[in-house]
Amino acid sequence: MSKITTFIIPTIGRPTLQRALESVPFTADYLYLKDDNGRGPAAIRNQLIQSAQTKWVSMLDDDDTVTPDYVQRLEEELKNHPDADVIYFREYFLWGQVMPLHPHCGWGNVGISFSVRRDLAIEMPFRDERYEDFEFIHRLERAGKKIVFSNYLTYKARH
Repeated sequence: MSKITTFIIPTIGRPTLQRALESVPFTADYLYLKDDNGRGPAAIRNQLIQSAQTKWVSMLDDDDTVTPDYVQRLEEELKNHPDADVIYFREYFLWGQVMPLHPHCGWGNVGISFSVRRDLAIEMPFRDERYEDFEFIHRLERAGKKIVFSNYLTYKARH
């Protein structure tokens, strides 16, 4: 069975990296790279996306985790939305907040809890910006890409 997604994990060497890696379901691949030269997460993400061998890439920060059913939920959303460019999952924060609060890409309403077509992420790469995840999604939205907001809670931030 071929894998559908690769988790892209830039790291700064946090001790939580191992926990993030262990959370990746066995039905997915993952790539991680430590930013030893201060290039920033956008450059690391772009480099890892280039190396991925799957049609989809899923973002994961080194201090976060994903649920065991992440890949299953991604497959389900893709079956229901075969023309999707991005599947955006709900995200649970340690302090109890769940995002997105409603299905749009407003500032502060998106995090890194999404999967994107690899070819699209190569075509419209992450930029070195303060909120590179929000800006990436917002650029895709402005470009008319199909962003599907899933009701599934599959991502735990800062756990």
